[in-house]
Amino acid sequence: MNSGHDLREKLRVIGANLSFRYKILVLVLAIIIFMGLVMTLQARAVLGISLGQQLDQRSLATARAVAAQGSELILTGNLYGLHQMLIDMQASGKDIRYIFIQDSWGRVLSHTFNGGFPVDLLAYNQLPPGKKESQQLLLTDEGLIHDAAVPIFGGRLGVVRVGLSEVGLRQAVFAATARFVMMITIFSILFIVMAYLLTAILTKPIRELVGATRAVAQGNLDTPVAVSGHDEFGLLAASFNRMIESLRRSRAEIEELSNLRSELLDRVVTAQEAERRRIARELHDDAGGALTAILLRLKALEDKVSGEKEVAGSLAEIRAALGEAMAGLRRLALELRPAVFDELGLTGALQQIARDYSDKFNLKIHLAARGVEERLPPKAELAIYRIVQEALNNVIKHAGASEVSILLEPRGEVLRLIVEDNGRGFDLEASGYKKGLGLFSMRERATLLGGKVIIESTPGRGTAIYVDIPLTA
Repeated sequence: MNSGHDLREKLRVIGANLSFRYKILVLVLAIIIFMGLVMTLQARAVLGISLGQQLDQRSLATARAVAAQGSELILTGNLYGLHQMLIDMQASGKDIRYIFIQDSWGRVLSHTFNGGFPVDLLAYNQLPPGKKESQQLLLTDEGLIHDAAVPIFGGRLGVVRVGLSEVGLRQAVFAATARFVMMITIFSILFIVMAYLLTAILTKPIRELVGATRAVAQGNLDTPVAVSGHDEFGLLAASFNRMIESLRRSRAEIEELSNLRSELLDRVVTAQEAERRRIARELHDDAGGALTAILLRLKALEDKVSGEKEVAGSLAEIRAALGEAMAGLRRLALELRPAVFDELGLTGALQQIARDYSDKFNLKIHLAARGVEERLPPKAELAIYRIVQEALNNVIKHAGASEVSILLEPRGEVLRLIVEDNGRGFDLEASGYKKGLGLFSMRERATLLGGKVIIESTPGRGTAIYVDIPLTA
């Protein structure tokens, strides 16, 4: 039961993997073989019946001839002549297995058996009185024998028995069957060749359509299908070409919108950085200068009232608070646009931000920047700095990590940035993390430069962020 199921399953898999063209060929071949087998069996059966009827007729005709020629020999008692006549008659037909004559009392007058007469043969095909002739099919060790019995001179002189073997019949049927099979084989080969050519013609549009769909799947929309007619294949090809044209227009619109989006995003990022520089400059120059002036005035007042300890103490506290405020403004200005970024480039800025976050949040940060001694394009340096800054902010806000590793090095045609922490991690399949503004900002900055961001994270095993940015960005 299982073997039959396995066979059906294997045949189903083979059939599913065959192309439409070969399925048609297999179907045609199966029909030809089935029809050829049916026709061969039918022809063999018809031929066997026809030849069997001919044997019956020949056996009767031979028995009648022997009865006509042997009546005079029996009347004259010429048994030698009778025997010689039987031998000659048997020699005239290769299918004649035996001939013998019984007299009216049932005695065998003459026969053609060489090794003695088989007495058991007398018990078969006995001619009833008054019947003109009789036939019976005998099953012997040599095969089927068509036995015919014909009376001599109305039965008064005896009965002639003639037996014809089917050996010649079987040989004739086999030879005719072989010729018929050969003919069917030749016609089958011709039909298969014709079917192959026909399927090649019929499936050509389908093969072209399959090739075009594969090209479209790979992003090539410049492969229209030739419309060869107005049949179903032609209509399908025309519909496919219309679909390609629609996809081409949609792609052009999407590319235009993407380019416009990238341009607008680039302008937004540029404006954002310009605004950060302006705010940092105003914080440093205006607010920082004002706070410095206030600190100097407070110091002068503190010196004047040095004799009044309570007032001097209050002024000292105010001055200390202002100092902390100035330090906070300075850190904010550095985060908005670190001065070391313009002086020492990307590596110095990353070292500065690593120290700041390490001191401020008690975070152990390992920074390794290799092979980036030369300055990169400003947009690339700025994007990497902001991505690192956003990654550290995410570590502080969400990861709960104690250590962070930052690696920056060129790898082939790209600059690889890896930020890895030992925090709590998160589920990448969760729908919430993709909506985070921080990760979105990282991806957008990398995309603007033709790069990409890959995030790997497992709950309880930390997070790793891989950023690749082309060196030519």
